[in-house]
Amino acid sequence: MYKWQKIKALQRQGKSIKEIMRIVKLSRNTVRKYI
Repeated sequence: MYKWQKIKALQRQGKSIKEIMRIVKLSRNTVRKYI
């Protein structure tokens, strides 16, 4: 699974940006870009 797909899936599960950052090991700005 690509990182952006994982980020979208985690967002749909209701995870916060901080939680997503920790799981995928990316910066906040990168996570925000994909959301």
